[in-house]
Amino acid sequence: MQGLQKIVVGNDGSDYSIDAVKLAAEIAKAAGAKLDVVHVSHLPATFYAAAFETPIDLQAQMDSLRQEAEHRAKEALAAVGYDANFVVIDGHPADTLVEYAEREGADLLVVGSRGAGAIERFLLGSISDRVVHHAHCPVLVVR
Repeated sequence: MQGLQKIVVGNDGSDYSIDAVKLAAEIAKAAGAKLDVVHVSHLPATFYAAAFETPIDLQAQMDSLRQEAEHRAKEALAAVGYDANFVVIDGHPADTLVEYAEREGADLLVVGSRGAGAIERFLLGSISDRVVHHAHCPVLVVR
């Protein structure tokens, strides 16, 4: 773990991502590294085309998901006894995580092996697979 100065972890609020946050915090704590917990807000284009019988406030739904993901991540961090920087970015989850990690000079990128839902995996493909294949730094995929 020597040489780790910056760790980025993706957080969508799923159980897998919360496990990733917790492990990333444990690694960051042991290495004395800074930790960024990144939530990527993304709404697949096909979602917009769905027919709704009653209007919904998509921004409110996305904000609620982000708040829940942040709350769960903060609980995981508290269990480890480590603090992190929280970042929210709009974009495609895998591409945005990879770009953020590169821009911030991350030494390690941590993601959960599964995301928030089967529909999102179907529409977007596996976020963790895409991150592994495109990241400039080592990637830890947490099951």
